Amino acid sequence: MKPVYADLHVHSRYSDGSETPAELAARANRNGLRALALTDHDMVTGIPELIARAQHIDLEIVPGVEISTDVDGKRIHILGYYIDTTSPELLDLLTYIGELRTENTRLIFENLRELGMVDYNWERVLKHSNDKQWLANTDVFQAMLADGKVSQPLIPLKAQSPPTSNPPPRLCKGTNRTQGKAMKMKPANTIFPRSGFSAAGTLHAARYRRWPAL
Repeated sequence: MKPVYADLHVHSRYSDGSETPAELAARANRNGLRALALTDHDMVTGIPELIARAQHIDLEIVPGVEISTDVDGKRIHILGYYIDTTSPELLDLLTYIGELRTENTRLIFENLRELGMVDYNWERVLKHSNDKQWLANTDVFQAMLADGKVSQPLIPLKAQSPPTSNPPPRLCKGTNRTQGKAMKMKPANTIFPRSGFSAAGTLHAARYRRWPAL
């Protein structure tokens, strides 16, 4: 039987990817994929655009999401597949997580300002946000780039430090994630109607997995 390929874990520019959902669909089609799962971090904003683009090509779309959680101090990302993107419970949870993400980014940004490492203000970041569901450090960089405050990509802090050292606590201080809230949602099958809900450590392990039939 001829192998069938799918990518079950991609991100769009709505979260931390670089391409629009439509561009991801086109790329998947060019690469001969038969199915594609959009699993943006803590949002489902791009799924309608992806589905609309896929209607014109031979590509099955798996609506997905990657939920950020914090359980007993450990960061766990939960992947959901064939989700109900209209579920009020899911949307409320994603809104809650998005608020935490944005606040965490703002706190780190303000800490950097206090240390004299950033000459910028949060209001400018918000102006360039284009009403994104949540803001991350990449959004801060894109805003500074648009305003001419930086001219080249920033080097991640962890890449600058030796493997055995810890970054300054004030740079990492922020809010906790979801304190296990995502793990306690009930019932799960109202959000994940086909029970396509899984916890994963190496999240990209499913990439280009062979599917028997689509």
